[in-house]
Amino acid sequence: MNSSATSVLKLVDTHNSRRLILDSPRTINALSLGVIKDMLNAVRGLGKEHRCLIISSSSKNFSGGHNLKELKVDSHNKSLASEVFTLSSELMLSLKKARVPVIGLIDGAAFAAGCQLAASCDILLATKRSTFALSGIKLGLFCHTPAVAVGRCLPQKVTFEMLCTGDAISAETALNYGMVNKVGENVEDIEKMCDELVSKICCYDAEVIAMGKKEFYNQMSKLSEDEAYRSATPVMEENADLNVCQTGISKFFEKKKH
Repeated sequence: MNSSATSVLKLVDTHNSRRLILDSPRTINALSLGVIKDMLNAVRGLGKEHRCLIISSSSKNFSGGHNLKELKVDSHNKSLASEVFTLSSELMLSLKKARVPVIGLIDGAAFAAGCQLAASCDILLATKRSTFALSGIKLGLFCHTPAVAVGRCLPQKVTFEMLCTGDAISAETALNYGMVNKVGENVEDIEKMCDELVSKICCYDAEVIAMGKKEFYNQMSKLSEDEAYRSATPVMEENADLNVCQTGISKFFEKKKH
């Protein structure tokens, strides 16, 4: 196991995964410009040895969102907000474009950009006490960019209500609406769920999963079902021609013989 850290973000590499740990309890794990840049570098630095990327926190909350000090406009940092929002959007997109599944472990509050980060993960595990909110409206800032990710996980009307009220939803509610995959009683529960997921994912071919993830999000973004099938069909054909698939099919028929 290899690890490195900044003052607010820890990076831990194991034999099959990379974990990013938000570690700034004092700021409710704020997604400052520095943290966003460090996370982007960590995602871009994923190697072939990494089969999963895990994002979690070390404290009682996941993330309260952006560092508000960086959004306060004055004569010294007029362009800082623009850079924060631009790089934050780039980070969220990088998670979708990563070749490996991204698993989010949520414990406590995931608010505003923290909710956006959670929603940008491919698979989301949350403790029972976790809550999700698009709370920017309480400061006079509509959560425009967080809505991009959250609105693709939750029903449109639910997302819009969250945007207009800043009210939080529970982990159970997020589970019922499909934003969260599984809910555990505590951190130990979701860590166990995560270990099981990583073990299962590592059983299968990395190239096939990378190909599948890319096309899954590609076709999900299409405007019509017809376009989605036209996009997915040639990728399915390409996958079927891969040696790993042909070997798997051969093994299936060998088992049937016995």
